[in-house]
Amino acid sequence: MARSRQIDAQQIEADRLVEEARIDQTRALEIARQEQQIAVQNKSREESQAKANDKGKAFELQVSEMLGYLAGTFGDSLEDIGEETDGIGSSKIGDHLLTLRTGAKDTGRIVVEDKVGKFTMSGASSLPSQLSTAMTNHNADAAIGIVNVKCAPKKLQKLGYISPQSNMHIVVVDCETEDWAGLEILYPIVRQLLIIQQQTKNASESHIDSGAILDLCEEQLRKLSNFNKLKRNLRKQIAEPAENIAAELNVIQAELMDAFSRLIKLHREDDL
Repeated sequence: MARSRQIDAQQIEADRLVEEARIDQTRALEIARQEQQIAVQNKSREESQAKANDKGKAFELQVSEMLGYLAGTFGDSLEDIGEETDGIGSSKIGDHLLTLRTGAKDTGRIVVEDKVGKFTMSGASSLPSQLSTAMTNHNADAAIGIVNVKCAPKKLQKLGYISPQSNMHIVVVDCETEDWAGLEILYPIVRQLLIIQQQTKNASESHIDSGAILDLCEEQLRKLSNFNKLKRNLRKQIAEPAENIAAELNVIQAELMDAFSRLIKLHREDDL
């Protein structure tokens, strides 16, 4: 009888040890599964970030090329500053810096921030907030946010252009279709606004009607919003027949070109 109880106790102990081993093995397998899942997620996150970085870099290069063309047209200079930091951490504020020139003088600076990923339009980390910081950090007189249409919030997509505050502009472009019309229209206007603001501070240097030019620039900015709205309708072919929208676009484009011609003429007359 005593031997039987001893055998039973040994069996119970053996069963306990087997159960503990089974539990330990199950835990080990679960830990290994979780670690593998984390590794897969990290790899996927890293690959997604790498793709986003590549996409952002490609967009930055496209914007730089277009800004270089626009700046060269007016004799302005362009500096790509996307790799610079704020001197505190690794974050960067601003992708490009344009220096405006009239004659032999520097007359203003425009800082540009590119956006090809998700962003917000309000809050401490919003695009307007980033543009404001970029203006301060780079001692710029104006800021332009250039947003790829696919990542723009719905309201911004619809408008195509907004000005959150004085001397701050956000414009939508489509890098895939190489549609840079909004930026091509906006840059000469912002440039002229800054030049006139500078000349107004030094009124004796200019003989042209600064107020008239400022009014003209503001008028063209309003037309830029209409221009982008009509383009959006034309792409979707809604609201109006496509031919009517195309006709309105031609009218606005002609008015904008006429305004630029008048600005250039006034600027040249002032240089005489």
